[in-house]
Amino acid sequence: MAGAEPISACFEKAEKHGLEALALRQALPEEMPERKLDESLGSLARMYAFNIGDLKKARDYFQQA
Repeated sequence: MAGAEPISACFEKAEKHGLEALALRQALPEEMPERKLDESLGSLARMYAFNIGDLKKARDYFQQA
């Protein structure tokens, strides 16, 4: 059980960084090719689905992608 805490902290950091990346990309003009929202949304969806097991959040991000 003690090993789960560091893993949880890694996912919290990954979630924070993923959401920050998404926010930065959303702030770019829609016509910019570098925006690539689908990459950020897909990464968040996969993290929630496969690493955290939150299928509801994963589905929401997959649908947005």
